Amino acid sequence: MTGGPAGAFAGAAQGAAGPLLANGLRPVAQDIAARYLSRREEVRVGAAVAMAAQAIQERLDRGEKPRIDNFFEWKADERPASTEVAEGILRVCQQDHEEKKLPYTSRLLASFYFAHFVDRGYANILIRMSERLRWRQLVILAILAEKDRYSVRNGDFKGDAPRTQFVISVLYDIFDLYSMALVALQNDTMLGITDADPSRLVVHGAGAQLYNLMELRRIPEHERADVLTALSE
Repeated sequence: MTGGPAGAFAGAAQGAAGPLLANGLRPVAQDIAARYLSRREEVRVGAAVAMAAQAIQERLDRGEKPRIDNFFEWKADERPASTEVAEGILRVCQQDHEEKKLPYTSRLLASFYFAHFVDRGYANILIRMSERLRWRQLVILAILAEKDRYSVRNGDFKGDAPRTQFVISVLYDIFDLYSMALVALQNDTMLGITDADPSRLVVHGAGAQLYNLMELRRIPEHERADVLTALSE
């Protein structure tokens, strides 16, 4: 993507997704385009607009209906929630150096336009959580949410032989997810990183919502391989 946010919006708005984009993304894209952005930030925001538009169009093509509550409505003293969350998402995409997250953060925005159960407040919570999460933590959420497809380790990491730095960092990522209440350890608590037991770790609460709304099932297998190996040893 080389046209920046304004160019991306102009191209994306040509399809059936146009009215939805006009209600949420257009004012934000125009506002961001008017600011000073580094070249890399411009690329990221433009790509996010285009990918969100594509995700919206995919949903419409599947016959999904946009939400019909007040998410898109202007009020006398308040702009629409659709515009507010679009700005939040695009700011995250602008500043996030882990560019592998972009397609999934963009899909989070698209999901907000259809998920009637996500109000303004909860959407902002999910945006902040998505901003905090690292790319590898998104991969971990995807693996744990689908762990029935894999042969993950049965047991914690206490008393193991010296672990690699990679495995240790994965365990820190898991503990961080636990501290954010995005994953839980069935019938137990985690007091440290070695308490992680992949066979008993479950994605729940906002973690499950992020998995679904960001469509983390789309993370390809080759992106999961190293983390999966760490959780299987």
